[in-house]
Amino acid sequence: MTTQHIDFTSEERGLALQLYAQLKDRIAASLQPGDEEHIRRHVMTAIEQGQVQRDAFGLSPVLTSLQAALIAVEEIGLRREAVLAIMLHPCVEGGQLTIDEAGSEFGLPVGRILHGLHRIEVSGAANTELTGTQGENFRNLLISLAEDMRVILIMIASRVNLMRQI
Repeated sequence: MTTQHIDFTSEERGLALQLYAQLKDRIAASLQPGDEEHIRRHVMTAIEQGQVQRDAFGLSPVLTSLQAALIAVEEIGLRREAVLAIMLHPCVEGGQLTIDEAGSEFGLPVGRILHGLHRIEVSGAANTELTGTQGENFRNLLISLAEDMRVILIMIASRVNLMRQI
């Protein structure tokens, strides 16, 4: 079985390095020892195992995660836990990392944020009917909000980034 690797154009690679440098510069003080190496390992493993694929618009999830994280940091004021959750979310959704593993490796707040993001993602994918979908999504949104406000702020940063890219 051949694994599919996400191919980065030279422009994407340059942009990813630029975004990474900006993000690291902004949150370096809040990072714990080993965070950077662990995130890099998880993201690279997911890419190498073909678990990170371009989205429906052809955008790289690595780039969109970096862009959303930068929005979350610069425009919303989030820091370490939110950035780690944003960067780990594609790994969790791809099945390369569980929420529990992320929580034990990066701390329970990161696990809670990932759980909230996953819950919203799953409820949105499962509810394809128009009847009751809005109510169910709103209920899940409120539950996530009660668990950790950063989940909602991350979703906003992600949507703002998607709108800017499109």
